[in-house]
Amino acid sequence: MHLLREHGPSATGIQILYKLLMESLQGNDLRAFKSLVGQDSKKQQPIINVNYVYPNRSEETLLDVACKSGRTEFVEFLLENGANPNRVNETHNRAPIHFAVEAGHVATLKVLLNNRMINPNIEAGQQTALHMAVRKNHLECAELLLENGASPNIPNSKGLTALHLAAMKAQRDMVNVIQQKSKQSLDLDSYKDYNGQTTREVLQKKLPDLILPPVTNRNVNVHDLRYYLNANDEVNFLKSLEKLNDESLINDVDELLEMAAERNFHKVVIELLDRTRGGTRDLSKAAITAVQQANCDILRELLKQDSELANELILDACLELGMPEQRQSSTSDRIECLKLILDQDNVDVRCTDSKGNTPLHYAARAGCREAVNLLLEKGSYIGHMNKFNVPPIADIPLNTLAEYFDDCLEMKKDRTNECTIEFNYRLENWLEMALIVLGSCLLNGAGPEVGAVAILLSAWEVVILIGQYPRMSTGIEMFKTVSWNFMRFLFLYAFLILAFALAFFTLFKDGGDENFPDPGHSLFKTIIMLTGEFDANDIPFISHPVLSRFVFVLFVFLIAIVLFNLLNGLAVSDTADILGKAELIGLISRIRLISYIENVATGTPSLRRFRCLSGINSYAWNPLTFLVRRILLFPSYLKNGKLVVKPHDNFEDCCPVNCYGKCLPTNVSNTDSPILRIDSYIVKQAKEILLRRRQASESEKVFTVLERIEERLATLESTLNIVKRAMENNNVNIEMQNRVQQSTWD
Repeated sequence: MHLLREHGPSATGIQILYKLLMESLQGNDLRAFKSLVGQDSKKQQPIINVNYVYPNRSEETLLDVACKSGRTEFVEFLLENGANPNRVNETHNRAPIHFAVEAGHVATLKVLLNNRMINPNIEAGQQTALHMAVRKNHLECAELLLENGASPNIPNSKGLTALHLAAMKAQRDMVNVIQQKSKQSLDLDSYKDYNGQTTREVLQKKLPDLILPPVTNRNVNVHDLRYYLNANDEVNFLKSLEKLNDESLINDVDELLEMAAERNFHKVVIELLDRTRGGTRDLSKAAITAVQQANCDILRELLKQDSELANELILDACLELGMPEQRQSSTSDRIECLKLILDQDNVDVRCTDSKGNTPLHYAARAGCREAVNLLLEKGSYIGHMNKFNVPPIADIPLNTLAEYFDDCLEMKKDRTNECTIEFNYRLENWLEMALIVLGSCLLNGAGPEVGAVAILLSAWEVVILIGQYPRMSTGIEMFKTVSWNFMRFLFLYAFLILAFALAFFTLFKDGGDENFPDPGHSLFKTIIMLTGEFDANDIPFISHPVLSRFVFVLFVFLIAIVLFNLLNGLAVSDTADILGKAELIGLISRIRLISYIENVATGTPSLRRFRCLSGINSYAWNPLTFLVRRILLFPSYLKNGKLVVKPHDNFEDCCPVNCYGKCLPTNVSNTDSPILRIDSYIVKQAKEILLRRRQASESEKVFTVLERIEERLATLESTLNIVKRAMENNNVNIEMQNRVQQSTWD
């Protein structure tokens, strides 16, 4: 009675409640089941959802399980408490009514049909419950369904109605039940099976003594449209659609559009969209199907109706790029679909799926260069990490990335200073702070330990400074990378080293050796032994001569030989990798050097904090101005920790900038306001890229002109051939006339 109090309302408690409900249902414990649901329904905010889908049970609900197992009382109770009798289980392709009919639970079916919300014609996997009753030959179930409005004229995925199916099986009793209990006039002539026979023809063949109703004209319905789509009959579908009114079409237009898109029926899609214009439609499924089929024409029509679909489709479109090509689709068609989606307004190219992947992730993995370029042009981010910490750039080929970056270069004839790029560097150097603190401690009489740490940190600072110089960066980067990888690698085997240290302490503590008197000294000695300093002659193998020697040999083999050879291999691998990226590492070090120097150079004097003194040159009031001007690379600006660069088309006509951000006259020589220039090598490469692009465009123009000339020559040749043939024919006619005249004279 206190289960709800014990297990709610946390997520774990709710899962336990649903588990208890399922166990009560399977154990046929109706009392406990009602108790759980009843107590929960009395609360202001009920926890239990009777339509909850169990993910570990093939997406089944409580009502699905109850109908399948024939728990009639449970079914009745669930329906009274709001269970949905028309939910289709996509995994099983069954609704509750299908489960009940398939198992032949007549009482359960009766309870379902008594519910006013039930749809007796609901289709799951394109078959109704009546199809299921005929297939299983459950006469009572079929009779109940027909009495409650089930239609025997609905075709399944093979175009067979329930009556047609019964006729094929020669089920006389089932045919009689359908004839007697059906509330609809029977359609015996509209649908044909795979043998091309109608229901009437099958009945006359299988049950010739059966009296059949006469042939009558019947109005077209949605089931006829679905039948023609399943039969891939576009012509008859369009003919039937003309006979159907719009009101009958609006409820099933979403499904019909999806089926038409799956079969690439472009005309059908256009007609359905025109007939249902202004109504409530969900075009997402049809659009996804069009993307999967790579049908650009259908996708274009759907996007015209609802451009917001683009945000739902972009991930699917990029995902399809990596799928194997089908006969009806190709990569070019898929690219065209992606272009249609990206052409829509406000498309989010940085959207993610459940795994954190963006469209660029899927396009890069598919190796589709054109798709990658399209997404990058729309603003996709190459560094977006998914849930596996993998960015798209990891899968983008180098040549694709290089071509995209080259395309980003543009050349302008008009020079302008309106474009301003601002670089902000505000990184703190904690190592320098530690050195300052340790230096202060030394000045105040700190011990030699502090001095030793200060010396080591100072040396490390010198190494960092040397490594910031681009030419020295590769060697220092190798040192840092190998050191870091060594520490990570040794951390995995720290427990093994500790185990050997404790083993040595245990074996040698009684031998009078001063190296292993306690665990601490033993660990220290073991770490020293890692370098190869074994001092085997001084190790006492007296107390445990066999075991101690075995442990020592094992230590030498595992640690000194195996582990350190692995470390050497790791160092060689890291070194080769870094040397292969030497140019990139040099550029990174250059940026870090600029960042570091600017961080040093942007120390803001206290006078600049006062707005009234902001116009005064702060260094004039600084007693260490002479020293500052010798240390800082940029003593006259970078006052706000900010470097401002104004790019130009070339190195000429650059305007010098003073410390207040104002341009100086061109005839004024100001050594405190130097002109910053882009690296000439970078500018040269950029110009070469632009030159190659211009040459390529000029070559394309030449080829275009040549193609036009070739077309004109071909046209001229064709015209001359026509004239030649005409002249030849004319000569033949003249010759024949001359012969006729000659014969007449003769």
